[in-house]
Amino acid sequence: GVKCDDISSLEVVGDFCKLEAFEFGDFNTEHPGWKAEFVAGKYDATELAPQGAKNDDISSFKLVRLPNPDATELQGARREARMRSAVEKAADAVSKLTPHGATPRLRSLQ
Repeated sequence: GVKCDDISSLEVVGDFCKLEAFEFGDFNTEHPGWKAEFVAGKYDATELAPQGAKNDDISSFKLVRLPNPDATELQGARREARMRSAVEKAADAVSKLTPHGATPRLRSLQ
């Protein structure tokens, strides 16, 4: 079984599926908290935050079947998730190489 607040990676399988992750065990109905959505793909700890989730802080989740979406819309969502992940990893790498006190500058990859 899955332990509460112990998820560091996840995988959503199925083109017409979406996983909704919640901060609280009641799906945030009684307690306001963050909610994150994940389409088909694999997500590690560094890829949770760009989707709105926090590492080791998912308390409940739902798997939702989506209506058959337009293929280009689905591909666009996957591409956007991969680009956000790549930018996050690049920013982390640059911050490790930047001398203390210097300000690195990254440009958007849009």
